Amino acid sequence: MAKVKENKEMEKSYMTYAMEIERRERIARNIGIEEGIKEGIQKGIQKGIQEGMKKGLAQTALAMLEENIPLDVISKCTSLTIQEIELLAKEHHVL
Repeated sequence: MAKVKENKEMEKSYMTYAMEIERRERIARNIGIEEGIKEGIQKGIQKGIQEGMKKGLAQTALAMLEENIPLDVISKCTSLTIQEIELLAKEHHVL
């Protein structure tokens, strides 16, 4: 009878330990998910900023093209390559 009682107590201790391990794994997983989400948001913001800046440079280049400013000057002012400016001009039927 004492063995049965001892086994029941060991089983209870084991279950408590197993539940604690499971709880800690859930916490670690949730922390990982939260960190992943934060990192994804940061990358998305950075990408959005970069795309916005590039779009603004393209609009500036188009405005300069419409004013017949030479391509090399537009390139210096916008940091766009001559090829990017020419492509932009063709896409918007400016040249």
